[in-house]
Amino acid sequence: MILLRIILFLFFLPVVFLVLRRIGTVAVRPKKPAVSIPTVRDPVCGMFLDPKSPSVLVENLNDSLVYFCSPECRDKHIHQNQHA
Repeated sequence: MILLRIILFLFFLPVVFLVLRRIGTVAVRPKKPAVSIPTVRDPVCGMFLDPKSPSVLVENLNDSLVYFCSPECRDKHIHQNQHA
């Protein structure tokens, strides 16, 4: 009887693992947007940003627009360029 339980356990363990794994990936899988959103990249932290978002900071540095995710990143970038 114990041997039968071990065999059933070893048989059903991978099945249970695959089912749980599949449930986890379905729940976490992000939906693709209908339209691709153009993004810009913060030069300090590398975060991708939506240039049309009101929370994005835009600075005109050296006649080009530079986008930042936060005032801290903007200040760090300006500080780095002043001492370069």
